[in-house]
Amino acid sequence: MSNLKKLIIIAVVISVLLLNTEASSDKTSINVKSQMLKGEKVRIIVILKDQPSFNVPSGNVVPLLKRHATNSQHNIAVLLNEENKRDKADKIKQFWILNAIAVNASPELIEQLSARDDVDSIELDSQVHMIEDYSVQVSQGQIVNATTEIKRINAAKAWEIGIDGTGINVSVIDTGIFANHSDISGRVIKWVDYVNSQSLPYDDHGHGTHVAGTVGGNGAGGLMSGVAPNVSLFGLKS
Repeated sequence: MSNLKKLIIIAVVISVLLLNTEASSDKTSINVKSQMLKGEKVRIIVILKDQPSFNVPSGNVVPLLKRHATNSQHNIAVLLNEENKRDKADKIKQFWILNAIAVNASPELIEQLSARDDVDSIELDSQVHMIEDYSVQVSQGQIVNATTEIKRINAAKAWEIGIDGTGINVSVIDTGIFANHSDISGRVIKWVDYVNSQSLPYDDHGHGTHVAGTVGGNGAGGLMSGVAPNVSLFGLKS
């Protein structure tokens, strides 16, 4: 074999190895990679490729999910427990709803995990905080006059800390919306009629307006019946 052919073969082998390395590292999110540069353990979530897909009665789902996760996570769990003894992993927590494992892992272990065929992706396990610069939009009177159903689901407690739908758009795909109803007046900001092509919101049945009120009724016409009383509504008649 000539030297040229040998060089070509070597170049091809190196290219394949580089592609495989890049493919495995692509499983690791950029946020995890940036944390790995510190040379310290990184809190990650390892999401497995083998995600459950069941077509069974709802009462049987939980035990099936747990069994599925236990079986598919077995090999990685054994690895992580071994790495825990070497101080390369700690704070290991297995999840069964999403087939995933949270772990505080060393950069070397993360690289090892990313090269596994049974791993789909590796994400940063970061803390999420509620936005604190809110302002209360719902009055105490509205809270007091909330329906029993609203109070039962503790929606009023969310209103008290400023979570009331302000700045959020919700689409109601139904029989339409009677936009002049006092409880939602002025908050139907988009409208599409796929039945009669009417340009202005209407409801020739009533169900869509009822749903819109459940979503965002603000009690202007009586009791507070909407979960998010300051939400904006998109009406789609279908």
